[in-house]
Amino acid sequence: LMPYDAEAVTPEDIIKARVMISSPTAGEDIIITIALDTAAPADSQFSVQLYTCDHGYGGHIKELNLCSGDKKITYDDIVPTHTVKSQYGDPPTNFYTGTVDIKKGETIGTRSFDTTRDADKEREYLVVSIVPHLDHDGGHPFYSLDDIHKTRWVDSSTPFVGEIHSQALWKTSILPDYSFTGPLPVVRIVHSSSGVEGDDVTFFIDAKPAPSSPLVINATVSQTGGFVPSNYIGVQNITIPTSGSISVTIYTANNDIVDEQDGTVTLTLHKGAGYLLSSQKMVSAPVSNDDDGGKPIFISLTTIHTSILESVGEAKFMIKLSRPLEKGETVTVPFDISGGIALEHYDIKLSGSNKGVEHTSPGAQSEVKFTEGVQAATLVLIALPNNNLGDRTISISLGTGDRHPTSSGVKHGIKLGDDTSFTVDIVDDDKFVSVSFVAQETYILESKDKAKFMIKLSRPLEKGETATVPFDISGGIAREHYGIKLSGSNKGVEHTYSSAQSEVVFAEGSQTAKFALIAKPNKDGEDRIITISLGIGNRQHTSSEVKHRVVLGDDISFTVNIEEEKPTSVSLEAQEIVILENNGKAKFLIKLSRPLEKGETVTVPFDISGGIAREHWTVKITGNEKRVERTSGGAQSEVVFTEGSRVAKFVLIAKPNNDVEDRTITISLGTGDRHPTSQMATGGVVLADDASVEIDIIDDDKSPPIVDIVGDKRVEIFAGESYVDAGARCTDHWGELVVHKVSGYVNTFVPGNYTIHYTCTDIVGKTTYAVRTVVIMDTKSPTLILNGTEDVTVEAGMIYTDAGAMCTDHWGELVVHKVSGSVDTSTPYVYTLFYSCTDIVGKTTYAIRTITVQDTTRPVLTLKGDETVSIEVGSQYSDAGAACTDNLDGIIAPIMSGLVNMSAPGAYIITYTCTDASGNSAQPINRTVQVTSSTITPTASFAGGATKDGLDFVVSLSHAYEYQKAKNWKAI
Repeated sequence: LMPYDAEAVTPEDIIKARVMISSPTAGEDIIITIALDTAAPADSQFSVQLYTCDHGYGGHIKELNLCSGDKKITYDDIVPTHTVKSQYGDPPTNFYTGTVDIKKGETIGTRSFDTTRDADKEREYLVVSIVPHLDHDGGHPFYSLDDIHKTRWVDSSTPFVGEIHSQALWKTSILPDYSFTGPLPVVRIVHSSSGVEGDDVTFFIDAKPAPSSPLVINATVSQTGGFVPSNYIGVQNITIPTSGSISVTIYTANNDIVDEQDGTVTLTLHKGAGYLLSSQKMVSAPVSNDDDGGKPIFISLTTIHTSILESVGEAKFMIKLSRPLEKGETVTVPFDISGGIALEHYDIKLSGSNKGVEHTSPGAQSEVKFTEGVQAATLVLIALPNNNLGDRTISISLGTGDRHPTSSGVKHGIKLGDDTSFTVDIVDDDKFVSVSFVAQETYILESKDKAKFMIKLSRPLEKGETATVPFDISGGIAREHYGIKLSGSNKGVEHTYSSAQSEVVFAEGSQTAKFALIAKPNKDGEDRIITISLGIGNRQHTSSEVKHRVVLGDDISFTVNIEEEKPTSVSLEAQEIVILENNGKAKFLIKLSRPLEKGETVTVPFDISGGIAREHWTVKITGNEKRVERTSGGAQSEVVFTEGSRVAKFVLIAKPNNDVEDRTITISLGTGDRHPTSQMATGGVVLADDASVEIDIIDDDKSPPIVDIVGDKRVEIFAGESYVDAGARCTDHWGELVVHKVSGYVNTFVPGNYTIHYTCTDIVGKTTYAVRTVVIMDTKSPTLILNGTEDVTVEAGMIYTDAGAMCTDHWGELVVHKVSGSVDTSTPYVYTLFYSCTDIVGKTTYAIRTITVQDTTRPVLTLKGDETVSIEVGSQYSDAGAACTDNLDGIIAPIMSGLVNMSAPGAYIITYTCTDASGNSAQPINRTVQVTSSTITPTASFAGGATKDGLDFVVSLSHAYEYQKAKNWKAI
């Protein structure tokens, strides 16, 4: 599929299509599927043309020899048409057409057609042609497609794929024939779990339909916050199995005591061959910091019974939290019950005391709710009668599908633990009756002991049922040297005859037949083995009225060892052969070959020797062994066994020595003339082969072992190269020891510094460590881009929030570290912030941002007192002044200009100004001072040369005046 303008096609423009045409038998659906490798850019439609022979088709189909004669296939829901033409002429009369639609944004379209055929036709052929749906101009706005003819046999199990032809209805290129075995799987991330530092998060991925073979998906893992994924970092391949689902676990690092920022781990799926991506291709899982002492609550499932019997069995299990819930906390845990058994054949309910627990929705999908003070819920699954003659298995699972545990008020969240599912086998109680052996003794002494065994049915017989079970006794012992008989209570059981071939008959109510095999005296000096078996040769079990007949179980034979009477042997067995000086304890046993009988005693002397002084060790009897007595202590000791005893348990304790030497102590039986003796013991007493042991006492004052790393302690390789660790060698004065690789791994596809830790511990517990560093080198530096502009101007006094920077390299997004620099918006200045970004192999990129803090805000001037002031001439005037404040400088002293002449009435102006440290001047303000006089000095002019009359004269005023409170005269 390509853009319509084929002449402008580039390889990047091609939209590949895969076509699948099913090979049906007559009467089945013909299914045609078209799948694109990318989403359709618009609603698209493709014509599907179907015909069964080559009439009028220019010979192309005829060349394939596909059909001849009158053949016909009919297609439901397809309208016959004779209007579609090709350059080869009209289509045949049995020509049908339909469409396959693919919606915008989708990748797959499917159409099915029903078929029938004539009854007398042995085989039909089908030719299918697929072309883009033509518009009225003869073309398609989105695609051009080669006309693909495919031939399918109808009624054939093996399809034959015909040739591909280009009809050249328009300009196009011929595409190869892409094989297609079914719709491509659509891959998505279903959901993820949350995580806490040091733990893991899990992503659940599925592919629908499930792939026919394992499907490799390209993916990357990235993170934010203070936590770094310790695996799957960078580009990864994830393989989805044929089941169609997989979970990917990603562990988080930083399990420390530092309070980091919460973050996320993000899994992103990428396009690849053989699959399509859902919109759910990127999911982020939250990762919480736990360094305030909190941990998530882990939920686990504990089973008590894993196999129960139908109709009567009860399987108890517990859903358990990792801690009791506190006040205000609740946790709801859904769980699912599945398996090959109908819901009506089992029941599930709370069991016992479950205070604070509620089973809210019983059934195949149940859930249990925990409240304050609760940590565990005990439930019981009850198997109900089924009557289907079959065993069943039930699975109980937590967190199935999208049914995940939820919580309220739990500070650090909840998380599923490791044990989240188990199975219960429900054993059918309607099965056949099986017969088996249960052996109670398999070792007896000739002439004295009895070997008890049982023949057991799988269930008691019911009314009217009988079962006859033959059994055979064989082995290297004559019949007269053993006897066999029923033993104990055997109601409803009959042993019909006793010989090498015996049989037992079970009647109503019976289930078990108890027998005793008695070894008689032989005196041939040989041990013998007897085998008892069911169902030998043609001696098969029979039954009467048993509903489902009788079958043999798994245990149908066993052996009995008959040992000849022999002397009682004495052996020595050490349970520890290396102990540490200073209270190290070495346990050893002195054992008889059999328990002593009534009246028998055995005295066993033993000696302790070696290169260590007596005061540096002690030996004492231990345990609760009855009828054993240590008669003397020290380097020469002895122990006495009486009736019923067989084993004497001792402990040798190493005391502090401080001589910086290792020592060996030897414990021996029968040294020199100190031999075991017996009374009344049949056959006497002899020493066994194991009559001495050596115990090494290790000095605890020696130096620790030495660990030598094989090869270089620092190894550097380029990403993608293979790496095989050379290991390490550990030695101490005891020789070469085993080196244990404690932790560490190397991912050669992810650059970074990896450490492999080795530890070696000697037998006294001293440990030495060694570390190898493996550097996976990267050749590319990261890219650091500032968010926002490189130069920023900020008004002084305002809050500045830096936009930060983003750093990426070819391994994913990295954390940007602000190396140095700060911005003080209270002080105008040109500041510089430095950013750096370092990838996981130490390559660093830098960036700089300049922040200019400028002060352009004027100070503010305010008058103290009135804006206009009046004052009497000749009095004193004191100006009230003004106040000046600035957003940065605070209070500034204003500058006053202007004079007031108090001796001369008039209006005077006083001006105030102020300027801040940045040179910003306030808007000047003025105060007006009115200097006035309350005394009026009248004047007069005398007309006609008049003179004053002594001191008095008369003045006439042209106006009248009144005296105001403002102390001035106002004309009226």
